Amino acid sequence: MRKEKQQRWQRGDVRVMISTNAFGMGIDKPDVRFVLHFDIPDNIESYYQEAGRAGRDKQESTACLYYESSDLQKLEERVRLKYPEPDEIKRVYNALGNYFQIAIGSGKDEIYPFDINDFCNRYNFTLLNTYNSLKFIDISGFIKLIDQSPFQSRFHFTCDAQQLYTVGVKDDKLDRLIRFILRTHIGVFDDFVWLDEYVICKKLGITKQELHKSIKFLENAGMAYYQPTSSNASICFTVERLSSENFSIPPELYRHRKKNAIEKMEAIRTYVLTTSCKSRFLRNYFGDNTDSNCGICSSCQAADKQGAGKNDNSLAKEILSRLKTGQMEIQAIITGLNNHSREEVLQAIRWLADHKMIEVDGKGRKISKR
Repeated sequence: MRKEKQQRWQRGDVRVMISTNAFGMGIDKPDVRFVLHFDIPDNIESYYQEAGRAGRDKQESTACLYYESSDLQKLEERVRLKYPEPDEIKRVYNALGNYFQIAIGSGKDEIYPFDINDFCNRYNFTLLNTYNSLKFIDISGFIKLIDQSPFQSRFHFTCDAQQLYTVGVKDDKLDRLIRFILRTHIGVFDDFVWLDEYVICKKLGITKQELHKSIKFLENAGMAYYQPTSSNASICFTVERLSSENFSIPPELYRHRKKNAIEKMEAIRTYVLTTSCKSRFLRNYFGDNTDSNCGICSSCQAADKQGAGKNDNSLAKEILSRLKTGQMEIQAIITGLNNHSREEVLQAIRWLADHKMIEVDGKGRKISKR
């Protein structure tokens, strides 16, 4: 049924399709006119990739993201769930040893069939928290988590687009593989996606050994996770079971990944809320330090309609006078100008930025005088 619907959409028999972000993976349909996001993606890389499905034929197209305040709270909650606290991860590790009845100091290289639902029920763990804890135990080198994926392997980029670009510049074959995965696997920055290795090899004209070598390089560089095809869900203890006192997740690994996830979450949150040009924000995020506005995004259109700041030069002048001491938080300016509404102050700030009288920082939170 899913395949039939996808084929009808691709042929143009159906113009509107409601789906998850996994729909359309592997399809390069040029005449998509409209992409609507009903949920906020976890990061800008994913949003840019998904919204970029519109207008690949260079014709005018629209990408729109709907949200409400509760969606921003859910965004923060998703990050929290993906990064359980170290004590929670330790509890899962200790329970794992007890579940398999492994004595302290033994179990190395042993493979155990694993039913995560039974495990969670037995120890009263939540499924998502447990799975994310197991992933951290895996990447820390204590176990190898082998998910049940009988037909296809699974893959997940854990870095950002700029890091991938840096690596791809140095290796043409690797660059082709990265670009192919990004083009055909929506959501690969958010979580694991299924990889059809046969199709990838055929499309790129490479052998399976060459594919695995490239994937291994990305995995060793800490830029990706890879789970090969397996007929059964199981867990392999790659080191002997440790006592609770001797087990700990490397702090640098945990802090770095969580910090990176929070920064990406903050970036997409700022993008959603910014009243400055959204196109310019995206270009700045990906390293293009342009200061020109697109004139067509929702922020630019709102500024044109409202004539932000044009009818209140005194407010714009007051903001500039406050910037004489240096960079300021936008929220601090709004609070200080309590005789004006929040929207009035934001309109004046946007007008000053559009007329290149002030600069807005990359996160859209601070401004300074040019």
